[in-house]
Amino acid sequence: MPYLKPAAVDTLALPSDEAFFVHMKQRASYGDIEAARSAMVKLQADALGQVNTEMEWARYIEALIISMVVDWNLTDEKDAPLPLTTESLKRLDPRDGDFLVLEAQKRSQGRPEVQERPFEKPS
Repeated sequence: MPYLKPAAVDTLALPSDEAFFVHMKQRASYGDIEAARSAMVKLQADALGQVNTEMEWARYIEALIISMVVDWNLTDEKDAPLPLTTESLKRLDPRDGDFLVLEAQKRSQGRPEVQERPFEKPS
């Protein structure tokens, strides 16, 4: 049995209009997570040549969503296919954007659902 397998994908209807959907990977790969982490870090040198590091959460989330969405059927104002880009994500209905953020975060954590439950009280 091969180590690498095709990514399993789910079809997710968008909350604002169920006629529109995204195909999103069921689980993020190591590469998906690293691409998002790389997008998050911003290095800047100040006037004295010292490097400052900034973390940008929005860039992390955008990169994670873009790496995990395999395809979508979203269209622009002229009914042309909307490209899967950061600019397109920024134009989404807030309900759809929040939905994709939650889905991408959930799918990138890699923890089984049973570990997400609170501790049960001993009897």
